[in-house]
Amino acid sequence: MRKNILLASLLALTLVAGCSNSYETVDPASKTSTSTNAKAKQSVEELAAAEKLALEHVTVFINGSDEETKKKYVEEKIHADSKAAYQIVTEVLSSNQQFVNPKVIETIEPTDNKKADSLTLIRDDNNKEVIVYILEGKMSWAFSSEDESEALMVAFEEARSEFK
Repeated sequence: MRKNILLASLLALTLVAGCSNSYETVDPASKTSTSTNAKAKQSVEELAAAEKLALEHVTVFINGSDEETKKKYVEEKIHADSKAAYQIVTEVLSSNQQFVNPKVIETIEPTDNKKADSLTLIRDDNNKEVIVYILEGKMSWAFSSEDESEALMVAFEEARSEFK
């Protein structure tokens, strides 16, 4: 129990530190315009990729049992700002945190685009939820409805309020 609380605190601290980094902003006037259809198609493709990555996070990282596969996932799919925290977490995930038959419920563009390009809500057959943050095409962070830390639950509820 103490290990989980310590881990949750470490993750919350890492998230706060990661969110305080400055982000590059793009002046929309400086972008070249493309057709509306091309933008819509690109947006749909990006959402599909985000959903696939979010579901992969649940199936490989949370539910997976092969340590080498998890390490490879962290190396290839986790955003650089979060990688160190997930390397630590890889070794302490327990089987009671697994999701039963996870499904993507919804993917949205968050109102505060500094933390993520998209948020994907995943729910399992037991109504357990996880919200996966995707940033720059990589998994940045995930908050679960089962987090024990008060700070992590506040972050989950804040992100969850953005969904329908």
